[in-house]
Amino acid sequence: MTASCGFVYLVGGGPGDPGLITVRGLSLLQQADVVVHDRLAPVGLLADLDASVEIINVGKSTGDHRSQQVEIGRILIDRAKRGLCVVRLKGGDPFVFGRGFEEMQTCRAAGVPCVVIPGVSSAFAAPAVVGIPITSRKLVRSFAVVTASVAAESEAPEPDYHALAKLDTIVVLMGCKRLGVVADAFRAAGMDATTPVACIENATKPQQRVVVATLATISNAATAAGLIPPVTTVIGKVAAMGDVAGTLAGLGLVDSDSSVSSIAGKRVMVTRPADRSHRLMELLRAKGAIPISCPLTDTVFPDEMPELDAAIGALSQYAWIALTSVNGVRGFWKRVRRMGLDARAVGSCRVAVVDATTAESLKAIGIAADLVGAGHGAAGLAEQIIEAVTKAQGAAAGCVLARVLFPCSDRARPTLAEKLSLAGMVVDAPIAYRTVAIEKPASESVASGCAALSDGVDVILFYSPSSVEAFVAAGMTASTAAISCIGNTTASAATAAGLTPTIISDKPFDEAMVESIARHFSHAGTPAERKA
Repeated sequence: MTASCGFVYLVGGGPGDPGLITVRGLSLLQQADVVVHDRLAPVGLLADLDASVEIINVGKSTGDHRSQQVEIGRILIDRAKRGLCVVRLKGGDPFVFGRGFEEMQTCRAAGVPCVVIPGVSSAFAAPAVVGIPITSRKLVRSFAVVTASVAAESEAPEPDYHALAKLDTIVVLMGCKRLGVVADAFRAAGMDATTPVACIENATKPQQRVVVATLATISNAATAAGLIPPVTTVIGKVAAMGDVAGTLAGLGLVDSDSSVSSIAGKRVMVTRPADRSHRLMELLRAKGAIPISCPLTDTVFPDEMPELDAAIGALSQYAWIALTSVNGVRGFWKRVRRMGLDARAVGSCRVAVVDATTAESLKAIGIAADLVGAGHGAAGLAEQIIEAVTKAQGAAAGCVLARVLFPCSDRARPTLAEKLSLAGMVVDAPIAYRTVAIEKPASESVASGCAALSDGVDVILFYSPSSVEAFVAAGMTASTAAISCIGNTTASAATAAGLTPTIISDKPFDEAMVESIARHFSHAGTPAERKA
């Protein structure tokens, strides 16, 4: 089903983990023209949206929300009446202790169609993710969900603690700051002081923590642990039945040796363009890290590329095509298609690619690489091409004659072309794409720009010298974060810019990058701890 323009969709984003949004909710998010999101909505979902999507953060903290709520309604109605598809992304379920119903009424009163897409509430997800069953056929047959929050404009009375105390399980939402008041109220209502209580902070997220105590001791235990909202509290016999270790393994936060993943909870800033970061961010999430998409550069494929067009028109003159990046493949293929050609245009040319990732992108357009680099970058690829040409010509010494087409970035390093030229080859290196710095970097947290985030993360991951240059040009600093670079070229650029690379991956694969970061933190504390 395609989303309708001029509609507002109230989408429940789930309890926090971006993977727990419903299929329908994700589909609508991917079709949205505008996304209006709450503070507790899973903002990790925003990193994959098209750059044209308008993202509006309307997150609220404790206090009088009436004026903010009026403004939210105005935004929803305004965008919908422009004929846009508006997704109102809320944490949990839109109708569970949120203002989803109010927003639906506001839209409909203004003549704007509003559709509700249910979400997974933390009332059910938080206990489940730590192995607490809120019902049990032999032990627990009733439960209630209540809020401990007291809104200034609310007309609802305080919960009936005497009635609730007779139930088997009570799940309390938004009760972190009033935990002591709630516990005392239940004890006054006759609930046994030794009743188990579990507080789950940041349920389903890598920062998830659990504190288990009794009704008499939970407030002090939560304070001692430093729990902060969002916290879901479970009161009743089931609160003592959780399997925290088992659920950590299920969340991917435990490594194969049964120890907690060294990067669980680490904030990793990914500076690569968003359209190239999906797999990396999924790998980081699987290890329990918190990836923050903060593209510092963008890839541009100009409409006019006369030098590359001329080279493609004369491909029969080339013995080899060398491609050192996925974007090189994309840029080359865009021009081939624009000229009305297909994979047959390559003809007898042999194709060399720098690594397996580039080979896969080439294969996706119907071309198999004749030579795949051994993982030593452009310099290593040049050596392999020279070896292949020498072997083919049977030359024992002297110049190796061959013409090579090298479609590349406007910021490409001269390494490959220089090595091939020194071996006697003729190298043409037309620009296939341009790398440009993003003037105003914005992270997936939306509320804060990358410049503000750079000092609040554990790792900053650089994939190219151009991203390092953009980082410095944007006025960012990294006083406590570990600097992770792919390859020595990027690491050298970081050093020249005054940064100190502490993690260097010699393989250009996402898996290798994640493993390098994990190894670093397996024998080191947080950046702040190391600095101290």
